[in-house]
Amino acid sequence: MTRRDPSPPSPWSLSSVGLYLALVAAALLRFWPLGAHLPFSPGVDEPEVMERAVRMMKTGELNPHFFDYPSLYIYVEGAASTVRFLVGATQGLWNGLGHAP
Repeated sequence: MTRRDPSPPSPWSLSSVGLYLALVAAALLRFWPLGAHLPFSPGVDEPEVMERAVRMMKTGELNPHFFDYPSLYIYVEGAASTVRFLVGATQGLWNGLGHAP
């Protein structure tokens, strides 16, 4: 009985090419619309969420009093806005929350 030496599969086999094409198609579908409507076209819900996040920054109260969207999203926006405000304040772009855009 003779043993065959198993060779590694070719990276260009039919199944591998299909996988590569599916990954490229998925990447194109995912990354194609990323730049659409930016930087000055907010979504319908963005003003609602940012209003609550900025109010939480100004008052220091962590209750968003708004539960149409998940609260974690509002907290993440509030944290990102706080970091952006602090960076801008250290660069002298604004002196208080009233001056920040």
